[in-house]
Amino acid sequence: CRGDDTGDRVARAVKEAGFDVPLLHLDGTGAFARFDAITMTRLLGGWVGPETLLEMAVTNEYFRRGCLGALALACVHDRVFADGRRFGVPLSAARLWGRLLRHPRALAAAVREAAEIRRAAGGLRRFLTSPQSAAPTSA
Repeated sequence: CRGDDTGDRVARAVKEAGFDVPLLHLDGTGAFARFDAITMTRLLGGWVGPETLLEMAVTNEYFRRGCLGALALACVHDRVFADGRRFGVPLSAARLWGRLLRHPRALAAAVREAAEIRRAAGGLRRFLTSPQSAAPTSA
């Protein structure tokens, strides 16, 4: 880890307020998943719009992984929390893949990255829907 992300900062603030933050140690279970660059990609997509974000996803691995990760997490979210608020993504899968089709090297990288991200998303979905993932309740 090279710093704090939003989750780290929120957890620290909750602990500083006197509450407990139970940590799930998933890295040894095979249920650990990394989804890099999603927050910045979603924010940037809102600022620059989908066309610019598409071009950035073609030319920059960070933003491509952010788009692919956001799309994968949206699928997990929609399956696990079907009755909840929709997980927003900066652009559609069809537009992303359509743009990548014009750039063979970026497309090849995206196919590899998407396979890795889909495996991680599948593991996350299975974990979230398993009985052992239920958070303990306190009285």
